[in-house]
Amino acid sequence: MEEYKLNKREKKKYEQTEQSLLELSNNLKSAEEYMRHDNTKKCLEKYTGVANEFEELKDFETASYFYKKCLDVSIRAKYVEGEAQAYMGLGKCEEQVLNKHFAM
Repeated sequence: MEEYKLNKREKKKYEQTEQSLLELSNNLKSAEEYMRHDNTKKCLEKYTGVANEFEELKDFETASYFYKKCLDVSIRAKYVEGEAQAYMGLGKCEEQVLNKHFAM
């Protein structure tokens, strides 16, 4: 349980500048637009990029949320490679917050 607290303390805050929030907003809008136009790979690139940003901040809960979005998009599009990448990202994040069962 102590490791979990240590991971939580290391979590950095998302830099909420006008530029960073605008970039995040644009990435999420682009991902949704790509999804609407059935461009699965581009959609996943955007969502994975956002997930990676939060992973670097050690905000694994938020990163997991975006990896789950990747998984949903991949399943809907029947894109097996995307599913595999989403599961890898989810597994890494769940392991970091010591959810070993979900990580597997």
